[in-house]
Amino acid sequence: MSPTPAPGADGEPRPEHHAAEAEGAKDALDSLHLRKIDLADRVFVLNVDGYIGESTRGEIAYALSQGKPIEFLNPDDGEHFLESEGLGQDVAQAAMSKR
Repeated sequence: MSPTPAPGADGEPRPEHHAAEAEGAKDALDSLHLRKIDLADRVFVLNVDGYIGESTRGEIAYALSQGKPIEFLNPDDGEHFLESEGLGQDVAQAAMSKR
């Protein structure tokens, strides 16, 4: 049995698999996203309704490991996410390193 995805804004379950996963393109897209993070000055996360998917979690961790500042569409949900993942200190260090 697979876990049930968190519901979206409409209360409907989110799909378990992104279209890219079904088409076998997920690995290529994940790699592309990391290269884009390398080129970016900062990362802006679109955490609509507080949702942050598995791939985005990895991208956030990667961005922080590269010293990139992270911003969220919904800052309160983003802050809660970072605290729950134990990444709050990493964000503070990334922000300080860019000053």
